[in-house]
Amino acid sequence: MNRTNKVLFAILMVGLIFSFSYKTIAQTSEDKSNPQSKKKSTEQVKSKHKKKSTENVNSNYDSVKIGDLEWMTENLNVDHYRNGDPIPEVQDSVQWKNVTTGAWCYYNNDPENGKKYGKLYNWYAVNDSRGLAPESWHVPTKTEFETLAAVVNNDGNALKALGQGSGRSAGTNTSGFSALLAGYRYDDGYFYNLGYHTDFWSSTEDYASYSYDMYLNNTSGIYFYYGILGGGWT
Repeated sequence: MNRTNKVLFAILMVGLIFSFSYKTIAQTSEDKSNPQSKKKSTEQVKSKHKKKSTENVNSNYDSVKIGDLEWMTENLNVDHYRNGDPIPEVQDSVQWKNVTTGAWCYYNNDPENGKKYGKLYNWYAVNDSRGLAPESWHVPTKTEFETLAAVVNNDGNALKALGQGSGRSAGTNTSGFSALLAGYRYDDGYFYNLGYHTDFWSSTEDYASYSYDMYLNNTSGIYFYYGILGGGWT
């Protein structure tokens, strides 16, 4: 099922549009002792945050400051909530379609894809009160994604890593965000569009079965839709 069909499906079912996430762990960062921290620019201020992961192993998370927000520059790849509880991996398409609790998978259930693209999570994992994001980080809100898009002048290429997309849609990564076109898993349990598309969950829910997301694809745009909660986004 292509993206157009998904949008039509959502419109037919609930009169809405569609959406989901990916490397979208954001951290509000404002250092009042440093006036330079308040500059709204896409200047790459990269840093390494050494944090204790949910697997009780110290891990480094690369990040970049874009405007007033600090963003991870790598896809989330955890299999435990922040409190240490495990998040189940769900490979079977029927089980994925029916699950209503947090779950993750690799694209095409292939761990090799996880080495580059990280894991795909359903929205139930994103919204779980035990916390999906590492300590001191959070899943971005719709407003934070909109702010990110505004800072880069709605240029999707500026968010995409080099080598992602082609022609006029090739990533320039001038923001340092380093997005990968990681594909997605629809709520039917099947995988789509690795190398052509990526969705980023937001923490902003809308209606009973949808949450806002930001997505990038093999065009130069930045798009916002409603993501069905059973989808698997980065």
